[in-house]
Amino acid sequence: MRKYLFTLLFGLLCSQITLAQIPSQVRVLDSDITITEGGRAKILQKYNSLTRSPKHYQEYAQRCNTYFPIIQEAMKEHGVPSDFKYLALQESALRAEAVSRSMAVGYWQFKIATARERLLRVDGDPDREDVDVDERMNIYNSSHAAAVYLKRNAQYLNGSWIYALLSYNLGLTGCKNYIRDNRLNPMRIVVDENTHHYIIHFLAHYFAFGDSNIENKPPYLVPMEFVNTTFSKVSTTTGTPIENLQEYNKWLKNPDKIIPNDKIYSVVVPANSVDDQEVLMALSTSFKEELKGTRNTSAVYVPEVLELYPFIMDVAPDSTAENRALISVNGLKAIYAQKGDTPEKLAQAGEISEMEFLAFNYLTADASLEEGAFYYLEKSPDEILLSTFHIWEEGDTQESIAKRYGISLEGLRKLNGLKEGEQRQKIFFSRN
Repeated sequence: MRKYLFTLLFGLLCSQITLAQIPSQVRVLDSDITITEGGRAKILQKYNSLTRSPKHYQEYAQRCNTYFPIIQEAMKEHGVPSDFKYLALQESALRAEAVSRSMAVGYWQFKIATARERLLRVDGDPDREDVDVDERMNIYNSSHAAAVYLKRNAQYLNGSWIYALLSYNLGLTGCKNYIRDNRLNPMRIVVDENTHHYIIHFLAHYFAFGDSNIENKPPYLVPMEFVNTTFSKVSTTTGTPIENLQEYNKWLKNPDKIIPNDKIYSVVVPANSVDDQEVLMALSTSFKEELKGTRNTSAVYVPEVLELYPFIMDVAPDSTAENRALISVNGLKAIYAQKGDTPEKLAQAGEISEMEFLAFNYLTADASLEEGAFYYLEKSPDEILLSTFHIWEEGDTQESIAKRYGISLEGLRKLNGLKEGEQRQKIFFSRN
């Protein structure tokens, strides 16, 4: 009876917050956000729906306690804000078996094409009973895939994590259009009653399930890497009952099947105490030594992704003498060429040397510029976070591909083992 009254009181305390308790300024996703009164009212409405039921709130909080540490580590490894853990909660309530109306599946609600683009294995038709693997339901692997996806999107949205969040719902092109149509400044985030509901809902989850509300209690999940083995052997090795392994590893549809040998798979093993957790972590380290050198080298060609390159956004006019409007192309500072422009003129507008301008755009000193085309004003990176590859087409050159995707020519050659002028059917953009 006492436990019931405590749970009821806890639920009432959660739900009975006022508008004044939603702050007007908050720093989340490495962004300073201003929230108007109208925006706070919208957030409060969603907040109260999340906390109204003590039973459901506690179920969500327990999942946060269980899965957030793995998500945080994945985000940290890829240089992504850990606050994105609330996005997984928003997307799936941290349930492996969650399925949306659009047939997105798992913790991060990946559709099949997106999952495979991110190198997650999804066998055949997930509705069939003979499917062996669906990594969208693997908390470790899917969280790393989500981190890479979010980081890539932020790169093409002027480094804005808030709009990388929105792109998770709208897609890159849809997010770009939303920013343009609403005349938003990616560098100054104001949330009001007209802000996209996806951002409103994220902030509601952030306030409702902040770390101060989450107890640090078992089970603790330890990711362990395996290949070409069975859950039975994992159970014997770790001393974990096989039904506990099944509960946290629904990605292997049939636990009696062998874990495939096409790449390393992470099996999360529950520990009931800090001591057990430390033992499993030490055991995991020894397994990693045995598996060293094994890695997945596959990638998927998704033609639709080519439509995103180059990804161009208008930005505020530059403060040069000519006051030329600059653009962001593939996350890099760039400028459009106008009639009569020369490399020297555009270099001056971008406040760089003519030699740098020519190098950034793979041009010779006597090159003529194409009116209406874009030209980079900074050096492209040697690797970009894109797991899909480019299929060489007629008319392609190494230089044209490098410029289209915003990768340095040196990096493109090194990643693909290309000599100057050499062609290759598939062009990769990262080591993954």
